[in-house]
Amino acid sequence: MAIYHDGTVAVQKHSVAVTGNGTLWSHLPGGLFTYRGLAVPIASIESDTSLTLAYAWPGADAGSDYAISYRPVQPQLDPGIAQIVEALEALAAR
Repeated sequence: MAIYHDGTVAVQKHSVAVTGNGTLWSHLPGGLFTYRGLAVPIASIESDTSLTLAYAWPGADAGSDYAISYRPVQPQLDPGIAQIVEALEALAAR
């Protein structure tokens, strides 16, 4: 699990819209938006400075000390290359 927390955010209680300032969210795969112990899944990331929560923010208005936790995307290997990697790993395990 990786954590992203650059910049500041603004989200109001009962809103699904989160706005960032100094953020680079477009490279993130989604995850959980967290602020002061509350976490809400992210439904979509529209840009570096705009994301939408899966449901309304239940807490107080959020500010600078937020975090987004996410699983880094693993690149998909070509099936032929994946077979070669598996064979090499099997050889290394001997």
